[in-house]
This record gives sequence, structure tokens and C-alpha cells, in this order.
Amino acid sequence: MSDIFLSYATGDRPRTRLLVEALESQGWSVWWDRTIAPGRTFDSVIEKSLAEARCVVVLWSKASVSSDWVKTEAAEAARRGILVPVLIDEVTVPLEFRRVQAARLVAWTGDQTQEEFGKLLSAIAGLMGQPEKPRGPGPIPPPSPTSRWKRPALLGGSGAVVAAALWVALHVFLTPHGPVVIGVMDIRVRGKVPPGLSEFTRDGLTTVLSKYVRTYATEKIDLLREKRGLSDIEAAEQLGITKMVLGTISTADQNVLLEIHVVDIMSGMLEAAEHMRGTEKQLVEMQNQAAIAVLKVLKIELSEPELKRLVNGRTNDDQEYLKLLTETMGGGDDKPSAPAPKPVGPNASWRLAWPATAYADDGGEQGAIQQLLERYRASLESKNVDQIAAIYVEMSPSMRDALTRYFATADELKISFSNYDILVEGTEAVATFTRNDEFKDARSGRDVHLEVRMSSVVTKQTGGWRIRGLRKPS
Repeated sequence: MSDIFLSYATGDRPRTRLLVEALESQGWSVWWDRTIAPGRTFDSVIEKSLAEARCVVVLWSKASVSSDWVKTEAAEAARRGILVPVLIDEVTVPLEFRRVQAARLVAWTGDQTQEEFGKLLSAIAGLMGQPEKPRGPGPIPPPSPTSRWKRPALLGGSGAVVAAALWVALHVFLTPHGPVVIGVMDIRVRGKVPPGLSEFTRDGLTTVLSKYVRTYATEKIDLLREKRGLSDIEAAEQLGITKMVLGTISTADQNVLLEIHVVDIMSGMLEAAEHMRGTEKQLVEMQNQAAIAVLKVLKIELSEPELKRLVNGRTNDDQEYLKLLTETMGGGDDKPSAPAPKPVGPNASWRLAWPATAYADDGGEQGAIQQLLERYRASLESKNVDQIAAIYVEMSPSMRDALTRYFATADELKISFSNYDILVEGTEAVATFTRNDEFKDARSGRDVHLEVRMSSVVTKQTGGWRIRGLRKPS
């Protein structure tokens, strides 16, 4: 077991070696050599090393900021509160990790007396304590900031209770935590609400929030809840969700009222309650406003260009296109099979592995599922309904009709899928991805751009994976 897990892009290996040698000279052991012994799988070795590490140092560079692999390792480290980021290039760190201050080792040559290297040592020592081996020459890190909060002394009577309660409160509310991870749970219906508005709103919030903060796909949350019989809170805790978004939607006098609550999972506290009011035709804009309100609660301030990107492809004018796109998803059985029984016993628990896309090789199940989705994308772009039907377990007549109408509307159709996130549970899987459609409206000639975050439920049958249902997009 190594003290430190070092996450980096392969192209940065020479610079990484320099840092490894410096850290090892301080007395810490470092896992960074990704050479895998025969008979072992790459993902299992990395997952084991990551799980055993007491500190994860992530090197942000021009190559690593776009690496799904590095970002997944960083997210797991942040979830456990052991992330120590380091800048080795002048780059913008992915938004979800910007709350954690990074040491700056840009153009670093290995000088262990440099102030920024001393800050890095301080951060590592704050997580693990000083290394057992005597330190070599170099700056002595200042005391860990968290060392000011001592555990309460053993007092008698009510003093012990007060001291313990105070220490727990300080620990929960003042200890820095990793980046925010969002889960949009159910948007419940109150009164008479037109069918589909609840799911349309839930997926809309997920799509918008996922552009600037790590947000779990609704289908992944639902799969976990249903397969394992979990409550919202239990599912959030197992997925590492830090902020849970809940809501209600109701109608009155032809107006729609959308109420959104943000709950902190660690403390259980309600952090914010927001509401938006408008007509049904303004629902997309209301969803955008709700997502922006959630980002403000998280203290994520967006510039004007970022706000434009946030709502790109999501305006009230696009609502009819989005609804037609929703119809092409079909209305069949897109739910996972019956839930497995919950674990019992005082120490029983479920373990949900981090999404395997981060470690998948081309021969794994994730690679096969991604190939299935690429065939689906190509069939959509070529407007070949028969090819699409062959990819599905079953296609309903209404879905065929909706696809035909959508294709007739969309001239010069171009479709791309990106940002895949795949969770496999036995012979079922949920594949979440971002879909971008660009086309000209056949009637008006208007240029249309739709961006949705959607999930596909796939099942493994004889001959490979096939789509069983698509989660209706936002």
C-alpha cells in the first residue's frame, strides 16, 4: 500500500517522475507506475491502489484537464476528502475542482526549497502527518490548518456532551470538503399537472447543471434506488452526492409553479428554497432559472459567456422541438427490472463501484456499449428508421411515427454524442451521454441547436447489447 496515489496524463510522465522522486525523498511512498503485471487487469489494479491511498495528488496540465481518467480519479479523491491538486501548466482547472486550492509547480525543475513545493508538502502532511523517514533539505511546512481544532478533552457530566457536540459541529461545518456532486431527485407533482412535466423538469435541471458541476444522471440514481431498494438519502450517500435537489411542480390558473429545494447530504440541512412561476410554454426558461439559482447557492458565479453557454439549445422557442425529440424516445418500459433485496444485518452494506468508463478498455462491456451507441447515433444521423429498430429490443409504432416526423422536420441533420458515463449492473446497464442535434427547420429554414443530457437503458442479450429504452431527455 502506498501513501500517495499520483494521478496524471501519460504525456506528462517525465515531469511526473521529477515530483515522484521529490516526494519519495521526503519519506512517503508513491504509487504512479502504471505497468500492470501479467494476469491482472488495469482497472482492478488502479482501483485497488486508489482505494488504499491516504492522499491523491492530481497533476493538472494541458493534457490532464481533458482526461476523463484523471477527472474520475480526482472526483473519487475529492469524495473521500483526500484530494491535493497541483498545477504543472497554466491551465484552467475543471470547474468542479476549483474550490480546492492547487499548488503551482509550473516549470518546476525539482527545487525542493521552492515555496510552492513547501505548500504541497504542507497539504500532504495535513492529510497524513509527517513521514516517518527524516526529512531532507527543504522548507518545513507550517502546521496543518486543521490542527487548530482539537478533539474535545474527556470531561465529566454535561461538559463532555457540550464539548463533543461542539467538536462534531465544527468538524461537519468547518472542515473543507471536496467538490460538489449534485443529484436531482424526484420532482413531485402537486394537484393536476399535465403528464410529463415532472420528468421533463427533472431532466432539464440535470442537463443544465451538468454543464458546470458534476451531476449524476437521473437514470443512474433511479437504477440504484430500484435495484437496491434505497431511499433518496441512501442512494445519495452511496453515490457520493453532496447536494440533493428536490422539487415540486403544480398548476393554478393556467400558470405553473416550480419549487426547488437544495439539501446538504452531510448535515441534512435545507440550504435553499427557490420558486419560479410562469406558463407551461415558459417551462424551459423556468428550468434554466432554477438551475442558475442552484448554482448561486453553490457559490458558482458565471460570466456572461458562461450563462449563454448554459442555456444554449434550451429556450422557450425550442420547446416544441424538444417535445418532438422526447416522443422519438418512445414510451415503453425503460425501467430496470425488480429491485434486489436490501442487505440486512448490523454491518451489511452495498458497495457501488465508481463508473467503469474511467478504467474501461476497448474489449470491456463499456466499450461494447459505447460502440452500440455510436451505431445508434449514425443511424439517427442517416435517418434510417429500420437500422434504429434493429438496435432496439422493441420499437413501438408510435416511436416509429415520431422518428419519421422528427426526421421530416430536421434538414441537414448532424448529431453528436459526448461525455459518456456508463454503469453496468449484471446484464443491464445505464449509459448516460450528452446529445447535440443541429439542423435547419424544414418549414422555416431556421437554424436549430438542441443539447440534451439523456440516458439509455441497455440489456445484454444473445448477440450483444441492445437498447431497451431511452430516458426522455430535457
